[in-house]
Amino acid sequence: MHPTIIIPAFRRPYSLLRLLQSLEAAKYPDKDVHLIISLDGGADVEVVNIAKSFRFSHGDVEVIVRERNIGLREHILWCGDQSNKYGSVIILEDDLIVDPYFYHYAVSSLSFYEHDEIIAGLALYSPKFNEYVNLPFEPMYNGSSTYLMQVACSCGQAWTAMQWSLFKSWYETSTEKDIDSCLALPDAVKKWPKSSWKKYFDAYLVLHSKFFVYPYQNYTSNCSDVGGKHIVQGSNLFQVPLGSEFRQADNFHYFTTNESMVHYDAFMEPCGQYVSNLLGLSLSDFEIDFYASKPIDLLRSKKYCVTTRETKIVLKKFPIRFKPIEKNLFFECESPNGLYAALTNAVGIKQSRYNFNYYLMAEYYSYFNILSNRFVYNFIIAVMKKTKKLIKKYLLFY
Repeated sequence: MHPTIIIPAFRRPYSLLRLLQSLEAAKYPDKDVHLIISLDGGADVEVVNIAKSFRFSHGDVEVIVRERNIGLREHILWCGDQSNKYGSVIILEDDLIVDPYFYHYAVSSLSFYEHDEIIAGLALYSPKFNEYVNLPFEPMYNGSSTYLMQVACSCGQAWTAMQWSLFKSWYETSTEKDIDSCLALPDAVKKWPKSSWKKYFDAYLVLHSKFFVYPYQNYTSNCSDVGGKHIVQGSNLFQVPLGSEFRQADNFHYFTTNESMVHYDAFMEPCGQYVSNLLGLSLSDFEIDFYASKPIDLLRSKKYCVTTRETKIVLKKFPIRFKPIEKNLFFECESPNGLYAALTNAVGIKQSRYNFNYYLMAEYYSYFNILSNRFVYNFIIAVMKKTKKLIKKYLLFY
């Protein structure tokens, strides 16, 4: 396995330069790595100059400058299509940085999962944030280098030609109706703009019961710089910790999809054999709804659910104390607030995130006491001061 690296770029010169510098500083198994810098039509002049002047000591560089602007979605699709030419590809958007051993990880993982029909792609990034509910995400460690999730990665991803071809065949015949009618896909994903390629890949994963491979160790980090297509103002929300560049080479260990017990669904909720064993139920009998974000109809498609929603008939109660969150299913208790195992026909109305259980979850994930009186008081004062400054600035402007 010898994946080609492709960087789609457009109008962020500093971001592109930073990524290229991290690629040059990375470690590779040989000196024959092919790097493509693909610039969309109308790319910033400085971006073009940086791309054309870059010298890659680990291989050759090909720079593509388009005359026509094809947009982010078509650009990523084009990048994926190059897997048919090169056998496999690593896609790095320009606001990423890479870990020194990112290429070693990609080669190792692509080789291991190459013939696994359940796997539809490989992530180089391990998310720490569940953007569907605005809360942190912490995966259960399973003893290997990777876990599985029904969420495509846009923060550094890789595909073999076969993995990409199967998705592309579905994509060319799919419709918006296929996505909108997919009950097991978060509403937030359905509302993403058509410029999002990930919207379609997420639907493909759910509809075909496939997964993306995610590493426990991060091999990319997302800087979400100002000027992006979907996060225009920039954000630090998707930054994740990277390892030391002075460490020894990582050792990778994998389980097959049948051996791995840690899986997550499109809502980033546990759906693997680990929770099945803890509950003593078949995977087809229950739905996990820790974040109270799943549609009621999806919950009622199963006999049981574990949720933070208020329920009419509670079969079992679990705390929200242990981490990661599925570990709480090991400790049955009588806590008045926590996780409830219930018959799905007894689940109450859908809760908004503005309820006590949401803030209970926020405190659970926090490393300081956000529900303390002192924190709440100081937070309100800080918001009021900031609001006062904004109002004053607004009045002076006008």
